[in-house]
Amino acid sequence: MSASPLSEKKLDRPRTDRAFSLRPENDLFLLTCGHLEIPAVAFSERPLDDLWSRTTITTTVAVLRRGEAVTLVDCGYASATCDDPYRELGVLQAAILGLTPRTTRAIVAQLAEVGIAASQVTTIIATHLHLDHIGAFSDFPNAELVVEEREYEAFRAGKNPGYHPRDREHLARARSRIVPWTAKERWTGTADALRDGFDVHGDGRVRLVGLPGHTLSSSAALLDGRLLHVGDAAFQAWEYRKRRASMYGALTAHDRAGYRAGLDALGAFEDACVTHGISIVTSHDREQWSVLASDDEPS
Repeated sequence: MSASPLSEKKLDRPRTDRAFSLRPENDLFLLTCGHLEIPAVAFSERPLDDLWSRTTITTTVAVLRRGEAVTLVDCGYASATCDDPYRELGVLQAAILGLTPRTTRAIVAQLAEVGIAASQVTTIIATHLHLDHIGAFSDFPNAELVVEEREYEAFRAGKNPGYHPRDREHLARARSRIVPWTAKERWTGTADALRDGFDVHGDGRVRLVGLPGHTLSSSAALLDGRLLHVGDAAFQAWEYRKRRASMYGALTAHDRAGYRAGLDALGAFEDACVTHGISIVTSHDREQWSVLASDDEPS
């Protein structure tokens, strides 16, 4: 692996969520496709205390520059959906997702603002194939979509309500740009298994491991040995730290036992295996995203 080596030793200080800066001028950074307001009870650690309140979540995308080429982990909602979610999704679904044009901006537009053209995005890693994670594939005409093969087959068969019909139609037309890979087994939280994960580009900069549970075969991506993007294997960091699923995590899991196993793996990894500045990021934890995407230098 070309990035810093992984090792397993106990942390000698409390874990923070940011071990390095992720600014857009760097080769690895984060964007979010909106800050969406939803009922707080869905992701609350104490749901009875938050029955009537609301909270904000992100839709976090990781961006890795590889020379002129760019790899994304997930890509958020399509630009058409961001521009007019009511027209694209219907008023009810847009309201459930917390989508409004005011709060949601397409990743393709945000990349353009930091000098990255849509044509430079050559690879999109799908942690899974729900609408908020791969809807914007249609915005990147030169990109291949790398997805676990069982996840792709479940998507084609429409075996989950989170798989959007329009995305299925678009991917059916773009089948030549689908790159399936196979997760040999569930990742259990060890550094060795991350090191041996599927090598997307053949240079060790992007490694994939299987974290099924939220969907049939969702996955996680290790970028440059620095950032582990886990998609919806956990919705909030407290879930893997407490080894307990949020209400939404449990209710929407394809396999609840698998979802809990993923939380155990992530918690074990953060507790005992993460050194050398490797950070975990979930797709929808606003506080975690804010810390990782901060302009402040690490203390």
